[in-house]
Amino acid sequence: MNKRQTRFIICCRESDKYQKYIKRIILPISYFSDDLLEWLRKPRAGIGMYSPYALVIRNALNVGKNGRGAKTKQWGNIFPRVEEILSLVNKEGSIFAKMVMNESVAHRYADYYLQTIKPKTKKKYEKKMKKCYTYAYNLSLTTKHTKFMDSAMYWLAVAYQKGNEMHKAIPYYCMVANREGKRHRNKYHLSKINKAKKICKKSIKE
Repeated sequence: MNKRQTRFIICCRESDKYQKYIKRIILPISYFSDDLLEWLRKPRAGIGMYSPYALVIRNALNVGKNGRGAKTKQWGNIFPRVEEILSLVNKEGSIFAKMVMNESVAHRYADYYLQTIKPKTKKKYEKKMKKCYTYAYNLSLTTKHTKFMDSAMYWLAVAYQKGNEMHKAIPYYCMVANREGKRHRNKYHLSKINKAKKICKKSIKE
């Protein structure tokens, strides 16, 4: 096992720990907040290895990949803790922490947006979703963080597409498709960019 693999495994263990802390409602966030902020300060799992950070919120809420199995009605007392952590990160966290946490929580706001029926409440979650994705994107521009430059706008587009609001999705797909500069070199990530390019190209023809 090389050093990078070792760092990744250690980081995954830390991720598991914070997931459990978030789930333990009786445990004050102040008990682990300083350690969490330090852990999120920079990606220690290795360059391009972001999954341990992205999984903290997702697994704390028992959500599968790409939002599969998301049951917002069961998040009850846990989601307010997630929002409290997001607020703390936005006040005291590093830029990396803000990017990864805003995108992570935006995914969950997207779940609420997609599963909410009442128009007023749906609009509320749409606004929060868009705000978090946009914040992560804008921070990525200042840091030249290629992963979040594409992923934040891509997932916002996906949420709108799933919500049958393709007219809102297309501009964000095209933002991803037409962005100039370097791309995050990851096969899964590049597949998202290719999808965005196809959708954007098709929309122009139509």
